[in-house]
Amino acid sequence: MPPQSRNLCHVCHENESKYTCAKCRATVYCSVGCYKRHKESCGSTENPAVTREERQAVPSSSSDIAGEEETLDDPQQLRSLTSLNWPYVPEESAYPDPLKRDDPRPVQLHQYEAIGVSV
Repeated sequence: MPPQSRNLCHVCHENESKYTCAKCRATVYCSVGCYKRHKESCGSTENPAVTREERQAVPSSSSDIAGEEETLDDPQQLRSLTSLNWPYVPEESAYPDPLKRDDPRPVQLHQYEAIGVSV
């Protein structure tokens, strides 16, 4: 499958584009020089994908946000600190460390016989 050819630079219309304008996301350019030329004429300071409804949904000032916080009807009920099991005590492992056990295994008959023969 052959590689896809890129669009031509929107500024110089000569080379393949390598970069996309971070402000308008519509213009592609090939070099720093083309970026500087585009930057002078780029009037977009926002992403064009943002719609007017989205802009209107965002409160315009911080005082609006503070007013909304005070009008909460159902504040979330907080849990008491005793439910955190503090101080933390680790639970016993399902597989205890055999080196930390203090219960010797009983000696089996064939082990007694091996001890008696070795003397």
